Amino acid sequence: MTGKKFTLKYGKGTLSFEIPADRLLYELVGSNRPAVPNLAQDYLYALDHPIDSALLSERVKPGERVAIVVSDITRAWQRNDETLPLLIDYLNRAGIRDRDIIIIIGIGAHRPNTRDEFVELCTREICHRVRVVNYDAWQIENMVYLGKTSRGTEVAVNRIAAEADRLILTGGVIYHYMAGFGGGRKSILPGVAALKTIQQNHLLALTDRVGGGTNPKSASALTTGNPMHEDMMEIAAFAKPDFLVNDYQTFLKMLLTPSRTPSTMESWD
Repeated sequence: MTGKKFTLKYGKGTLSFEIPADRLLYELVGSNRPAVPNLAQDYLYALDHPIDSALLSERVKPGERVAIVVSDITRAWQRNDETLPLLIDYLNRAGIRDRDIIIIIGIGAHRPNTRDEFVELCTREICHRVRVVNYDAWQIENMVYLGKTSRGTEVAVNRIAAEADRLILTGGVIYHYMAGFGGGRKSILPGVAALKTIQQNHLLALTDRVGGGTNPKSASALTTGNPMHEDMMEIAAFAKPDFLVNDYQTFLKMLLTPSRTPSTMESWD
């Protein structure tokens, strides 16, 4: 019996396997996209040409404490190591000192990231310049309760994020099998939300009936009528973030290209 061999990226390496031909139903092949020719130029342009917002340089004031939420090591494809230095330098030019900036690794309910992973995500230089901390969803004493959503989800978020003068979210847009799409509000929930808040929200991805399985409205590429997504939007609004920087250019090009299969690419000092 012949089979089809596959080699997929796995962690920092690859994983190879073979599927018998009679067991292979379908093969979905993504379309590669070229990187932007000048990342720094495009990134800085985005900061000064935001959608429905004032320029970031106009949103911050010297002396303010700025918290930046960065996705954890499971989202290393976002390449914050290339963009965070640009963002920190930009804030410096706007009058924000390194000592007034803190980076929160928004791990949600994932495991804490290691110091080596801090460096991988943020660069060694940034880790020396500004404070980088893991978020801890179990650390109730460091949460701020903000209220309830229309669906009854009790919203509590990390105190650093809640009490910062300015809260900046970073991340990337990609398909998500429950929330419809990643990025945006997911920096708040699950990123820096309390475990109870995460659990109550994620229950919306299930049907009301025990054993009924997943809610068909909580699915990839679906936001309208998706209760999990809509609840997330309310939760993010409670946190009142000031600015959002998401990588969506590749994703947008993918959606606009016909006949192509998609590819995914503690306290203050």
